[in-house]
Amino acid sequence: MNITFRQGSTELSSKLVERAQIKLSKLSRFITESNDEAFVHVDVEKESGSQNSDSLWRASINLEQAGNRFNATGTGDTPDKATELAIKDLKREVRKAKGKRMSIVHRGSELLKRMRRGEVEPSL
Repeated sequence: MNITFRQGSTELSSKLVERAQIKLSKLSRFITESNDEAFVHVDVEKESGSQNSDSLWRASINLEQAGNRFNATGTGDTPDKATELAIKDLKREVRKAKGKRMSIVHRGSELLKRMRRGEVEPSL
């Protein structure tokens, strides 16, 4: 998994980058098992809030692999919190997509078994 970080005007801590790389690399088990390389782009930047609020951090993560694209964003009062929320959101998205993909496979295999048993007529 190829992970790149882009930061705004401020420098990101090495601990944040290391933690995010570890957590994002764990997502590879939910991605399809193909030979295609997965590319992850992480953007962390400071946003100015309204007059009554402090500055907020926004992290956006884009994952591209084998024609699939996932996008997640998170905001928080520190770059760590924003990145953690974005990673959780991305993990939720990737898990949901894998669940849908597996349910389609299971439905297809169930239909084939029923056709072999003669319970269902094949339709063309």
